Amino acid sequence: MFNSVFFILDQDENEYDFTLPAGEYLSLYYRGSYHQSTDRIIEVITYAKENNLKILGSPFEIYEVDNRDTILEEEYLTEIQVRVGNQTVTS
Repeated sequence: MFNSVFFILDQDENEYDFTLPAGEYLSLYYRGSYHQSTDRIIEVITYAKENNLKILGSPFEIYEVDNRDTILEEEYLTEIQVRVGNQTVTS
């Protein structure tokens, strides 16, 4: 299920209604069918937890190469990103 769809515009564009917050983002690229997105998002979340990174937002996908670029699913290139920060450790 999607929360929203967004487009990445050129930096000099000034008509937009949403910006991604500045910060550090954990990123994972994969090739192939979108059916693997859920598993890949779980991998990103697991990696963040195992490395004491706090997830600061919802994961999102960027379609670097998609069905507008090729009809071959094996050529699709998707990037998953999620904003992260250092986990606060209390004793």
